[in-house]
Order: sequence, then C-alpha cells, then structure tokens
Amino acid sequence: MRAILLGRELDLKFVTESGNPYKDDESRIQIYQDEKQGIEVWTNAPLSFNDGSDESAKLVQIGPTAGTPTAGHKTGKPGMAKELRSQAVAIIEKVGIDQARRSSLHPLEDNRKGIMYFFRWDDFTKPIRESELTPFIQVALYADGSLAGYTNTL
Repeated sequence: MRAILLGRELDLKFVTESGNPYKDDESRIQIYQDEKQGIEVWTNAPLSFNDGSDESAKLVQIGPTAGTPTAGHKTGKPGMAKELRSQAVAIIEKVGIDQARRSSLHPLEDNRKGIMYFFRWDDFTKPIRESELTPFIQVALYADGSLAGYTNTL
C-alpha cells in the first residue's frame, strides 16, 4: 500500500501486530515496512487508506528498520537547530499537538555530531506506573531537514 506519512512517500507492507512497548497495558501496534527504503512504521490501528490519509490509525513511530544501514548525511551549520526546530514543530502540529498542548510538555533538544537533531516533548503531568515511560513525542531530523524518525507515545 502506497502511503505518504509526515512527508515521506512509502510503499508499506504489513509485517505483524505486537504489544505496544511504550504502554504498560494491552495496547497493540500494527507494524508495517517499506523494504526498499528500510523504514518501519508503527500505528495503533490497521492502516486502511489508499489516498495517503487515514483518520482511524494514529502514527506511533516511523524510522529505520533495525539493522538497516543508513546513507551518509551532511553535518549542519551553526544555528541549524533553530531552523530544524521550526520544522519539528510543524510536524507535531500536523498530528494535532498545538501550542496549547505543547505548553504543558517539557521540551528537550539534542543532536548527534550535528548530523541528526532530536526534538522531544515529555508529558510529566500525569502519574505513570513504575514500569512505563513518560509519554512523549519526538521528531528526529537530519541536518538537511529530511525526517530520520518520529515517535508519539502521547
């Protein structure tokens, strides 16, 4: 099935259903893969779209398939984080995390040698079980602005 997710065109094939590793409950995820690009996609419900949009399934994670080598990427220039932060905010706004919601989240930024930049917002507002992760949303972008990964456990 052809899909456009967060600006990436993917040719997805269903792989399996699994427990959601971000939740300490019975939550399930559907795992899809684009073998040509080495990308794995997790959703909270089966994808059923043909036109690149699906209101019933929430994107939980998108990123490289484990063990897939990634192509080299250029190093960003000084001040790159500000530009990429704007792009990361646009991505999370597209999935429904507006300014009001973001204001209740704790932001965190990091980069790996100026090649990959991480923008994460953690939700510390609700108590969680000891075995659970704090809910978060994270966008990873390469210095050239291309999407490296996305995770939404909110």
